[in-house]
Amino acid sequence: MAFQGDSIYWVEVEKVVPNPFQPRREFDQNKLQELADSIRMYGVMQPLTVTRAEVQREDGTFYTEYELIAGERRLRASKLAGIAQVPVIIREGHQSEQEKLELAIIENL
Repeated sequence: MAFQGDSIYWVEVEKVVPNPFQPRREFDQNKLQELADSIRMYGVMQPLTVTRAEVQREDGTFYTEYELIAGERRLRASKLAGIAQVPVIIREGHQSEQEKLELAIIENL
């Protein structure tokens, strides 16, 4: 798959791993449930932002993993809603840990 700019792709929810630098530590379960209900009814309205990596398993095979940069609430609510795939924008290149933190903070302003 060739990746271009801000194109939107659909990926399986289970392939998206949380951002270890997520600045938000607490998530209101009632608000997550409200968002899940909205997602069930209308879908995910704003794509998540992720980076893409090929990860090698112990047996030498590879799989694709998407690390979340922005959209933790949407990801959690999508899981609650039972959504199989979510829309994502794939950021190209390898962001530093600092850049990932900055992007996550900007998302939460």
